[in-house]
Amino acid sequence: MPLSPQEIDRVFNDLLSAVRVERNSKRVRKLDARFYEMYREAYSILSAEAERFSTSDIDTYLLIRDRMRKFEVEFKNFFQIRFSKIARLSVYPIEEEDLQLLTDSEKKFIKTLRTSVEDEMVILSKGELKKVPTEKAEAEAVKVEIPQARGASDKNEFVLVRITSDLPPIAQPDRNYYFRENDMVHLSRRFADLMVRRKSAVEVKVDSVG
Repeated sequence: MPLSPQEIDRVFNDLLSAVRVERNSKRVRKLDARFYEMYREAYSILSAEAERFSTSDIDTYLLIRDRMRKFEVEFKNFFQIRFSKIARLSVYPIEEEDLQLLTDSEKKFIKTLRTSVEDEMVILSKGELKKVPTEKAEAEAVKVEIPQARGASDKNEFVLVRITSDLPPIAQPDRNYYFRENDMVHLSRRFADLMVRRKSAVEVKVDSVG
């Protein structure tokens, strides 16, 4: 059954309470598991009511729209406060006690954000993204033979290339490479030439970067 007007009032009051709690606490606080679900249902009902009165009763329509705006403002306040805390948590290894305070959707969000943080840390510290290979990736790694290239003078030369598409793992003697579209990486001249010939990468002239 859809929420009654009294239940919609209760959802709004719960939202106001959540804003106060989050604002007064340095840590995220435990939410009711259905907090977001109840908000969406209440807002959806108000939206449907506003649509119903939009052409027949402008005064009622405006009252409902005003109520919806209050819902929107308070949810934005809640979201900004709570998710700024979650974002800070994602910079560090996630503790189980922190996860227990989050809803299922928030747990998925912080884990995704944590992965992005770890990737960015690798990029900033080492200049390229190195993924930890899974057993499946190891089994599916594509072995590529690097042909002899231009000469002895190119043996230790590295060039900057841009990867043109997502690629399966590429096995090399030093390690497996994991490339994604638009990655910018330095490769040995031999490896880079092969990738360019296969149209998997394009060489980037250093003097054109920046």
